[in-house]
Amino acid sequence: MDTLQTRLISSYNENKLPQELDQIQALANQYLKTNPKNAIIITEKTITWLASIRTNKDEYAQELSDFLLLQGDAYCSVGNDQQGLESYQLSLNLIEKTRPLVEIARRLNKIGAVQAHQKNYSKALQILFRTLDIAQKIKDKSLEGQVLNHIGYIYVDLSEPMKGLSYLQQSYDILEGFGSGEEIGVTVNSLCVAYSKLGKYEKALAYGQKAAAYFQNNEVFQMAADAWTNIGRVY
Repeated sequence: MDTLQTRLISSYNENKLPQELDQIQALANQYLKTNPKNAIIITEKTITWLASIRTNKDEYAQELSDFLLLQGDAYCSVGNDQQGLESYQLSLNLIEKTRPLVEIARRLNKIGAVQAHQKNYSKALQILFRTLDIAQKIKDKSLEGQVLNHIGYIYVDLSEPMKGLSYLQQSYDILEGFGSGEEIGVTVNSLCVAYSKLGKYEKALAYGQKAAAYFQNNEVFQMAADAWTNIGRVY
């Protein structure tokens, strides 16, 4: 029996499982930034163990959903989009009928983003417009900005840069007030690509450099490298 399982069993027997799950989730989140393969291992072991002690379909549904969501992030971080998509979908299935709209929308946003990354644009747009409607209803501005970015980038990739630019500008305007530095950087990077496709290279370079700065300041170095790649394509 490994150390993680021992910790889970011990905390369960001592009625301290919620606290232990919080600690494991925090550890997995740390690994997500430094070693996502370890995050996959930790979440998989925790999910398997939680599933084994359930006595009905509702028991530990939220906890399982949260770990599946984190597992999806980890899989996507190592380039396994399909496995990430499956984890996100399982996470959504567990809470879709019982949890607040914000939790449902968070999962739909990730599913839509992966579908877009896989170039399943029709399905992605269907999911993302549903997510946008929820985000606007619950007045979650950060989520609204993220979804608008995904939609805008899809249209840019579909060779409709003007249409995409409209959504991206809305995303940028919202996230400047409500988003994290990383979220703003993602949209600014998308604006770089959009302006490049429109042949407005000075604007593209300005946004590309701004995106790289956002990512570097937030220590998201892989995304900073992606921004510099986009800058190189402009030249």
